[in-house]
Amino acid sequence: MGLDLLTDERIKTRDLALATKLAKTGVDASDGQDAAVLDTYARALFDSGKVADAVANQKKAIAVAGDEDTRKELEETLKQYEAKDKK
Repeated sequence: MGLDLLTDERIKTRDLALATKLAKTGVDASDGQDAAVLDTYARALFDSGKVADAVANQKKAIAVAGDEDTRKELEETLKQYEAKDKK
């Protein structure tokens, strides 16, 4: 649900605060051990302008990713966040 709030093209006005809160609840519920939930939380932070926090959480997602394909996908997203963080 949280990712839909961030990415669904039908949503014209995004409630980033709600998406971030929902994603953080997911991180807490999964004890920070679900890569997909951490990835969603990082995206919510990134979209909210909290780029350094997004980078940190994306790195956590990579660390707990279960397979190489997922890890590579998460690393690509991390590169995008880090590029923005350097600006």
